[in-house]
Amino acid sequence: MIKVWGLITVAAALAATSANAAPLAAYGQLPTIEQIAISPDGKLLAFDYVKGDQRSIIVEDLAAKKILTGVKVGDTKIRGLLFAGDDHLIITASQTSGMLGVMVDRTEWFVASDFNLVTHKIRPLLGDVDYAGNFIESEPVVRTVNGRPTLFVTGMRFIGDEGQATLFRIDLDSDRSNPVVDTGGETSTDYMMGPDGRPAARVQYDAPSKRWELDVWQSGSWRIAEAKKAFIETPELRGLGRDGRSILVGELVDGTYTVRELSADGGRLSDPLPWGPSAGPIHDPVTHGLIGVVTLQDDA
Repeated sequence: MIKVWGLITVAAALAATSANAAPLAAYGQLPTIEQIAISPDGKLLAFDYVKGDQRSIIVEDLAAKKILTGVKVGDTKIRGLLFAGDDHLIITASQTSGMLGVMVDRTEWFVASDFNLVTHKIRPLLGDVDYAGNFIESEPVVRTVNGRPTLFVTGMRFIGDEGQATLFRIDLDSDRSNPVVDTGGETSTDYMMGPDGRPAARVQYDAPSKRWELDVWQSGSWRIAEAKKAFIETPELRGLGRDGRSILVGELVDGTYTVRELSADGGRLSDPLPWGPSAGPIHDPVTHGLIGVVTLQDDA
């Protein structure tokens, strides 16, 4: 088995915690919380607990009001926490480095790990794929397939001498990776999953020609829904729309960031949704449809 590894490791050890009272002086150096996630059943709260340059991922049982488990990750940068069902916490981390065996510039590489809350074990993902990197190129996405939570990520594997953007499906019981679809060429590719765990859309961007393209999956093949020149700011996929099937597309329109819903068949684009400049979507953890928008505002 041959693999190309990004130089990132989430060093994991189960964290012991205590609830002893701290002296008053300690409050001048209080820890911060930088990431937070709630389990689909609403019973568990996970957060990135940062003190100084050291981080721990803590999972709390809200009903029992106690720490269920945790993992120390040192000074590793944590970029995201995502529950996959109620028993798995997906941790996305990053590190800036080169890549062993590949001629690329130093850049920020992202990896995902599965923290099994039943076994209290953590396992890096995409480590079982031949001719592939263990880094990811998109945020992990959870869908329910055959009644079970299933994880999807976009990574890269090498077929011949060419790197292919590959959508992987990951079985969380075994953390085994299975390629779903590949896209070759010099374009960067991102996929979006439908509610049924099948590809619903993809965006491709060809840097030399500055061409951006949004494709939808229809009748067993990709169909172009929108294509345009995008020199700096490219449109992006923001998840599923309010009906759980349409596609949220965010882009700059006359200098204003605008989010609209594209119908699943790619034939109809909605009016702009209410969306602030620093807003993000809130999706239903079961249907994955848009249920709200969260906006970051300053203190003024």
